[in-house]
Amino acid sequence: MEKRLRVLAGLAGFVRGARAAVGLASVMLGSMSLMGVAMLGDHVWLFHQRNALQEAINASAVAAMKRMITLNSGATDEELAGELKPLVRRYLLANLPDKFRESAKNTLKVGITSDRDNETVRVEASADLGGALIGRHIWGDLVESVTVEIAAKRSLIPVDLVLSLDVTESMRRSISNWRLWGNTTRPEDTRIHAVKEAAKTLVSVMYAEGGEHVSIGLVPFAATVNVGATRTDWVNDLGKAHKVIPGGFGPWRGCVETRIGNGQDLSLATPGDALFPSWFYPYQVGYYSRTQGPHRGCPEDAIVPLTADRTAIEQAISNLRTVVGAGTMVHLGVVWGRRLLAPEWEEAWGLTTKRVGDRKRVLVILTDGTNFLAPRWYHPLGSEYSAYGRAGSRGSVSEGYRVGDPLDDAKDIDDIERILDGTARKACKLAKEEGITVFAVSAVPHGSPVAKRVGKLLADCATSEAHVFANNRSPETMKAAFREIARKVGVVRLVKN
Repeated sequence: MEKRLRVLAGLAGFVRGARAAVGLASVMLGSMSLMGVAMLGDHVWLFHQRNALQEAINASAVAAMKRMITLNSGATDEELAGELKPLVRRYLLANLPDKFRESAKNTLKVGITSDRDNETVRVEASADLGGALIGRHIWGDLVESVTVEIAAKRSLIPVDLVLSLDVTESMRRSISNWRLWGNTTRPEDTRIHAVKEAAKTLVSVMYAEGGEHVSIGLVPFAATVNVGATRTDWVNDLGKAHKVIPGGFGPWRGCVETRIGNGQDLSLATPGDALFPSWFYPYQVGYYSRTQGPHRGCPEDAIVPLTADRTAIEQAISNLRTVVGAGTMVHLGVVWGRRLLAPEWEEAWGLTTKRVGDRKRVLVILTDGTNFLAPRWYHPLGSEYSAYGRAGSRGSVSEGYRVGDPLDDAKDIDDIERILDGTARKACKLAKEEGITVFAVSAVPHGSPVAKRVGKLLADCATSEAHVFANNRSPETMKAAFREIARKVGVVRLVKN
């Protein structure tokens, strides 16, 4: 009996020891698991830190390269570093997420290496962005800071950029308050003024950075465009009876209508292959036409072909005037932008420099309203006049109705807008298929009832969401949008380490 009890006691001791060992092992395994989870969390946290710092340094390197281009060419490397470091630091901090910025302010270290001969700036940055969870206490200095670097290089790829700008009468209204009409808006608060100043900012940035590698063109559009009054060989009907300019109105000013049938309104066929109808607002039809005759709705400012002459393009933008007319046709800005950028149109535009090789082609389309063709108040299903003539098919050619245009099918205002929106989307799709980068900018003030529809059309038109600028509610935000476009187009690219 005693022997049996000793055996049982021994077994009990063994069990207690085994339990203790298992408990210790469990504690050790639990601790190791917790440490593993913590270290995994550290890894993820550091990964996010590095990504955040990398994105911030990318922006700062581009900014540094752009600034270096404009600095005195005689500056030493030390002088360049002194000029660029504060800029790089500001850009880095500004581009960090809020959760990292405060931690970085006192720990950010920046190093800059410039190479003017190769037009390259290399930026290195390290910062303590808040660190890891447990790893900081285990690994110490190994996780005290995150370090990244990148180089920015000036690109030598030439850029051809076209500004297609809405010049309809509504552009004389306020950019900040959609309820204010043109005659109640200060000139400096109008949409046209904001757009002109913003466009000149883009031109300034593009030419300052790209020099002779940049060419810019201009397309003012409304319900038609002006190709230039000297291009009489582009049209085929100036002498036709119903298009003879009445006395007192002067000669043809240069505006054209669309070509009819088989997609000719959107085609890149040159005037040498297919002539255009000249613009002629029917003089004897409608009350409105009598104030301006056959030129009503024709923009006074003609298209400016691609030019490397910065002064010329800035002057053309400064001179832009709005036009009283039938409405807005966004696709005309896109179509004629494509024709400015198309290699097959070089001869037609009289360009002396062949646009060959690897060129970046960019189109900026801006509007302040929906595609719209105003109804004629005395004709329930009729309309004002446009590059497509009048909507519907209720009258004669002399009254402004054209057979074969898309608007023939229009039954009411909703139909007109649907057809024009569809045409604009087709034009933008063609531009993108042709390798053109499309930026879309809205000048519709906040709160406008058409803001959503315009925003949707521009989003469909642009190359991507990053190429849409829809919230421009002041001259300052409009200028910022165009400056950002110049930055995105830019002549500076990032170089992998």
